[in-house]
Amino acid sequence: MLFGARPLILVPLGLYLFTPLTLPGLLWWAAGLELVPLQLAICMALAAQVHYARTRRIRHVVAVAGWYLFGLASFFLKAAVGIPLLLFLLTSAYLAAGPWARGCWTALRRNLPVWGALAVVLAPAAVLYAVTADTGHQPVRLPGAGETALFAARLLGETFPTTALGGPDTWFGGLVAPSWWGIALAWAVLALYAAVTLVLRARVARAWTTLLSYLVVADLLPVLLGRGAFEAQALEPRYVADAAVVFALCAGLTILPVGEETRPYRALPPRGLAVPAVSVVLVGVFLVASYASADAYTGQFAAQRARARGYVEAVRATLAAAPATADVYPQPLPEDVLIYGFGEGNLSSHLLSPLAPEPLRDRMRHPRPTAEPLVLAEDGRSLVPPRILGGYAAPERGSRCFPQEDGTVTLPVRSDGAYAVAGFTYVAERATAATARLGTARAELSLRAGQAGVYFPATGTGSAMTLTLADPSVDLCVTGVVLGIPAPNTTP
Repeated sequence: MLFGARPLILVPLGLYLFTPLTLPGLLWWAAGLELVPLQLAICMALAAQVHYARTRRIRHVVAVAGWYLFGLASFFLKAAVGIPLLLFLLTSAYLAAGPWARGCWTALRRNLPVWGALAVVLAPAAVLYAVTADTGHQPVRLPGAGETALFAARLLGETFPTTALGGPDTWFGGLVAPSWWGIALAWAVLALYAAVTLVLRARVARAWTTLLSYLVVADLLPVLLGRGAFEAQALEPRYVADAAVVFALCAGLTILPVGEETRPYRALPPRGLAVPAVSVVLVGVFLVASYASADAYTGQFAAQRARARGYVEAVRATLAAAPATADVYPQPLPEDVLIYGFGEGNLSSHLLSPLAPEPLRDRMRHPRPTAEPLVLAEDGRSLVPPRILGGYAAPERGSRCFPQEDGTVTLPVRSDGAYAVAGFTYVAERATAATARLGTARAELSLRAGQAGVYFPATGTGSAMTLTLADPSVDLCVTGVVLGIPAPNTTP
């Protein structure tokens, strides 16, 4: 669309298709749900803008607005600033005549319907985003100057150049781990190519400025707001994966003039076979490097895939043989089985309960209070008693029991609302019912006579748990309480 039908458009297309920049995001389902629609929205919005700039048809304004809305729905912060920025820079730099400063004014004036449509789409979307955004677990803040500089150096100085040009030479899980010579080589290639294109192409500085502007405004700043304090996350290519589209576009602009350019070249490249030969070599090196990097990235997960497959099959057999009345409590999966797990999405009740027959499946998803909870062993081959990793409290020194007042015992355990299991040991003179409360959450318990213990899920938020007896006359001595995450008590 922008360059016309010519063989050289295969160069930027190949750059986009084969760069390892997009690989980690595409192989991670949750990241791909944001990445792929955003890249599609960028491409289609740019195409619609080029159509409008050349034809002035209103239907293309509607298309720009529609694709902008699509991008906002996929990745709001990046799309909100990235798509309008790209549309403006491309229009002013290559679809308007004259110096770039004059082109900016022309782009603003002649494309008012587009900018108005983008504003109409963005305003309600921004309000909806601000109202519904959950920043409780990920505070939004701009880090200090030192942290910002270090994060930017990692993200734009190491992650982007090495992955965009076919690297890195080594990976560490989902993070790039380029060697110093890999970083130096990537920058040397970029610098040399930029210098050559600046000599040959008239408007090429605009292409490089467009790429740098997008990287800073759309990729660096939004990530800084939520991840800037964590330097290691600047080594995740998924945060700049959307820039693969922009990188390919700008690479195309460095070698292919658009129709609106009257004098596209400052100097013509040398005649003969030198330029084609060098181009073939560079393309070949890029493809080989990309293949080697992608193979290294996927190969490091081979052992993890085998471990996960063996674990799942073992769990399937264990749950099939388990009693239907077993109380299998939710637990986080081993880290070498589920690499990217977050919160309750990493619990066995979500991921492994479909492997269990009914009614055990329902008991895993809705665990009940019990004196004998079970969890899966580390290898998944058996069910074992849990150990609770969290906070433990005992009565004050010199006291055997937590104090009981009017049938209520206050237990000093704190919870932030995340999934946890609570348990306490007690001695009761006779069986009774009790209600445990933690914040707004409650659990109905049946306490048997004598010395015993009971466990139950506790997902409330509060600084203390109260235990209220149905019969206040019962003498109940609570000797200890624990609240935390269950884990296997034995490791085979």
